[in-house]
Amino acid sequence: MSFLYFCFVFRICLLGDRLLALDKIQNNDTGEMECNKYTNGSIYALYCDGLTTDPETGEEVPVTAENDEYCQYFHDHNVSLRPGIPGLASGVFLSEFSFVELPLIVLLVN
Repeated sequence: MSFLYFCFVFRICLLGDRLLALDKIQNNDTGEMECNKYTNGSIYALYCDGLTTDPETGEEVPVTAENDEYCQYFHDHNVSLRPGIPGLASGVFLSEFSFVELPLIVLLVN
């Protein structure tokens, strides 16, 4: 497997420095990763959709960047799609291999 192939096939999505879980940003109909900041996209829904309680009135109001720190983070940071193996950092990927195969994987990734 060449490095160029690796860069185009295995991708991860980040919002600022936060790695986003594929199952949270995947289109349910197509299975495609939605790594964008569209207001009708899955990342926006993850960070800015919903209701929050207004501290002054106690009423539920729509989430905005002004009243929710997560929505503010969404608005303050860029989304980027980078080369990487989804799930590699979780340890699940490497737990499937024996110690004999591990050096070969590290060699391929480096």
